[in-house]
Amino acid sequence: MNITDLHILELDNFTVAVNHDTAAILKYKGNAHDVTVPSHVDGAPVAMIDMGAFAGNRVLTSVTLPDTLRLIGVKAFYNCQSLCQVNIPDGVTQIGDDAFGFTALTNLILPDSVTSVGKEAFARSSLKTVVIGKGLIELGAKIFYFDNELETILVDGGNPNFCVKDGVLFNSDQSVLLQYPNRRPGAAYAIPETVTTIAQAAFAWNTGLKAVTIPDSIEIIGVDAFELSRLEEVTFSKHLRVIGDGAFAQCFKLGNVEFPNSLKMIGKAAFCHNLSMTKIYIPDSVVHIGNCAFQLCTGVTEVFIGRNIAHIGYKAFSGTTFNPNESHHMGLRSFTVLNRTVPIDVFTFDFNPHLTLYGYADNVTLKARAGSTMTFKAIPCNTVGVCQGHVSA
Repeated sequence: MNITDLHILELDNFTVAVNHDTAAILKYKGNAHDVTVPSHVDGAPVAMIDMGAFAGNRVLTSVTLPDTLRLIGVKAFYNCQSLCQVNIPDGVTQIGDDAFGFTALTNLILPDSVTSVGKEAFARSSLKTVVIGKGLIELGAKIFYFDNELETILVDGGNPNFCVKDGVLFNSDQSVLLQYPNRRPGAAYAIPETVTTIAQAAFAWNTGLKAVTIPDSIEIIGVDAFELSRLEEVTFSKHLRVIGDGAFAQCFKLGNVEFPNSLKMIGKAAFCHNLSMTKIYIPDSVVHIGNCAFQLCTGVTEVFIGRNIAHIGYKAFSGTTFNPNESHHMGLRSFTVLNRTVPIDVFTFDFNPHLTLYGYADNVTLKARAGSTMTFKAIPCNTVGVCQGHVSA
C-alpha cells in the first residue's frame, strides 16, 4: 500500500485504510454475528485484513471474505471464540501468525493460492478437518497446536512441498513429521524410517496415542514434540543425540524410559512433571542436563548419572523430595553421579534429609554441598564396575 496517498475512512463499523489502488480493513467495531467484508471501499479493492482487525470479538460467528483479498494479517481473527465459519478466498496468498487462534472453526480449506501460513495460525481451535491446496510452500510452527478435535488432514496431490501418509502430515520427502492429528485412530505409532526430524509440538496434547517408536533415522527430538500427550511408553532411536526443551513435559503417564548410549543432551524441562517415572538412568554419553529437566517427577526414587556429565541444570531434579504427609510418596532416595568434577547445586534436588548422595570422595564440591542435609557416601576411587543404583569395586 502506498503510504503517501493513504487516508482513513469510517464505513459501516469498519475502519479502512485506502489509497488509490488498494484498501485494508484496520478494525471492525460492530457486534453482528454474521459479517460480510466489503470487496471495495472508495473504489479500491480490499486486499488486506490488518493485524488484529477482528481480534477479541466474542459474538462473531461467521465471516464472508471478498475475492479481492490477498493477505490475512497477524492475529486478524485471534480469540474470536464463537467464530465457526469463514471462507478463505482463492486469491489469498498469506495468512499471518495466530490469525485464527482461539476460534471455533471446525473445517479449513486452504485454496491453491495460499503459499504461506504463519506460526500457530489455527492453534487452539476446534478444527476437525483440514484441506491443504497445491500452492502451500511455508507452514509455521505449531500451526495446529492444541487442536484436540483434529481428525483428518488432506493435501492436494499436486502440492510439491507437503504430503499425508496414513493420516499424518509430512514434508514432501517425509523427512519431517509435521503434525500427528490428535484424533487419529490407534494407540500405537511407529514413525517411518524416512523421518529425520519431528517438528515442534507435532504430537503435543495427543490424548489417544499410548506408545510411539522413534526410528534410528532420528537424531533430534524437537521442542515440545510430545508435550502434554498421554504417552505411556516410548522407544528411542539408537542414534538419538538431543532431546529438545519440553519434549516430553507433563506426559503424566510416561513410565521409565531407556536412554540410548548415543544421547548427548537432555533439554530444559524435557521430562518435567512426569508422574509415572520411578527410576532415571542417564548413560555415560550424556554431557548436559538442562534446567528443570526432571523437575516434579514425584514418583522418582532413584537417579543415576554417568561419567561424562558436564552440566546438571538448576532444579533439574527438584520437586522429588520426601513428603511425610503423603504415605504413598517415597520421594528421591538415591542420587549417584560418576563425574568427579561436575558441580551439583543444592537446588538440583532440593533439601532432602532422606536422600543418599553417591559420588567420588575427591569431589570436594559435591561432598561439601551434600553437607548436613543428606547422607553422602563416597564411591571408591578405584571403582571399575557400575550398574544402576549400585556401585562395585
